[in-house]
Amino acid sequence: MNAPRRTPNFTRFIATGAILGFVVGAVATLFTERAPGLSETSAMFYIGVFGAAIGAVLGALVAVAFERRG
Repeated sequence: MNAPRRTPNFTRFIATGAILGFVVGAVATLFTERAPGLSETSAMFYIGVFGAAIGAVLGALVAVAFERRG
C-alpha cells in the first residue's frame, strides 16, 4: 500500500527564504561602502528588501524541487 503523497508547504518555504534573504542582505551592508547621501539604515533596508526578494524566489524553487522529487 502506498503512503499518501506529501507536498511541501510553499508559504513556509517562501517566507523562510525571504527572512533569510533579508538578514543576509542587511548584514552584507555592514561590510560594504554605502552610497553617498544614503544613511546606513536606509541602505540596510533597501539591500535587505532586495535580498528578501531573491530569498523568496530561491525558497520557491527549493519547494518546487522537493515537490518534483517526491
